[in-house]
Amino acid sequence: MSALAVGVIGTGMMGEVHARLLNDRIGSARVVAVSDPDTERRRMVAEAVGAAEFDDPMGLIAAPEVEAVVIASPDHSHAGFAVASVQAGKPCMCEKPLATTVDDARLVVDAEVALGRRLVQVGFMREFDEGHASLVSLRRSGALGEVVAVRSTHVNPAPWAPGVTAERVITQSMIHDIHSARFLSGAEVEAVSASVVPFAAGSSGVDDGAVRFVAARLELVGGAVALLDVNVSSAYGYRVVAEVVGSEGTARTSEGSAVEMWSSGARVEKVSANWPEHFSAAYLTELTAWVSAASEGGVTGPSAWDGLMANVVAEALVDASTRGERVEIARWERPAVYER
Repeated sequence: MSALAVGVIGTGMMGEVHARLLNDRIGSARVVAVSDPDTERRRMVAEAVGAAEFDDPMGLIAAPEVEAVVIASPDHSHAGFAVASVQAGKPCMCEKPLATTVDDARLVVDAEVALGRRLVQVGFMREFDEGHASLVSLRRSGALGEVVAVRSTHVNPAPWAPGVTAERVITQSMIHDIHSARFLSGAEVEAVSASVVPFAAGSSGVDDGAVRFVAARLELVGGAVALLDVNVSSAYGYRVVAEVVGSEGTARTSEGSAVEMWSSGARVEKVSANWPEHFSAAYLTELTAWVSAASEGGVTGPSAWDGLMANVVAEALVDASTRGERVEIARWERPAVYER
């Protein structure tokens, strides 16, 4: 079987990561086209992987030599490119979030429902992380009993922009934890509340009113809760820790490095500098699974429905953080195409 010919839209950090993994680490795929409005970045990535350059991302999706698409462009463009990929009949791996609004995410779901099959995989790579996958296996095995709570701690090394609002933290960072709560518990969310801690007035590097910590409480169908927190500025590195509390036991993902060092009266373990390092193995597993499924004309892993539900919960959390009130979420009917 010939290697899957992939087009990559967006050549920023994640686009480059995906392009290099596909080209250098996955023998069953090759990057044949890249598109980005930044001509320097586009040329650099194109030359690194031996791909053609496209000015127009829609032209890349339509190109007959492109068999599947990776979407790593700015968040607001994800839904449009995902819909175009579905309408072209081409499997796509769309970085999170699927969309920046619930309405746009629903357009992707509607496109797949109209087609009658899934072609979109959303880049919630934690499903492919060994620790998170092990928690799901333990929960499904019954070893933990009934799920009582899910906890998720998500620590970033430094603010990624001066204007770090609660909305940005929730929709661009906590959205991973929202999805984690759903797949770790196996339950949907029916109500949310949130608390926000701003940076101190006059903090350097951020705008006045910027947010440094967001805590969320998700009420899950069936009575369990999910407790999520995102620290925007740890000052030491990147961490993600997830835990499932059950009626018969508790399990959590391991953290820390393979090596511990004792020196100067302290025990030291390496902390990841940022997310590409922390989840490097998960990204490779994610793309390998996607390429395997896409080569057969389909996709696996997190679906457009998962992307839509994450947007629904994120939108409710933004509302809750603004109003300082508990917000209920209406039940959504899952289309048959997403039953798995």
